[in-house]
Amino acid sequence: MNILLLVLLALHPQQAQHLAATSSGHDVTLSWSQSVPGANCAAPAAITYSVLRGPSAGLESGVPLNPTPLTTTGFVDSTVVLGQTYYYVVMASEQCGTLNFSAPRSNEMSVQFPQPPTAAVLQALVAN
Repeated sequence: MNILLLVLLALHPQQAQHLAATSSGHDVTLSWSQSVPGANCAAPAAITYSVLRGPSAGLESGVPLNPTPLTTTGFVDSTVVLGQTYYYVVMASEQCGTLNFSAPRSNEMSVQFPQPPTAAVLQALVAN
């Protein structure tokens, strides 16, 4: 039983690690460390990444933000809305022939965007 578990773990790539997130304006820039391929292909296979986002911890969608798999270790989410908090994880995958092996999700990062100023606050700033 333990041997089977070890074999299955070796088949998928290492999970993306060290996920970091920074916000600037209306963007979130994500970066992570490169995954190590699993032992499932005779020839080296390319590792690709999917970025998942959710409204609360642990509820990241299964639908990636990136329309096509990423081959780099970074992504910019420019679809954020002020006043919201977003939670991100990254999943690494490895294509080997017709099989696709996915790693466990990366660590989770959250980014909170402040509420935009109200019209009354903007008017007060202009008046001063």
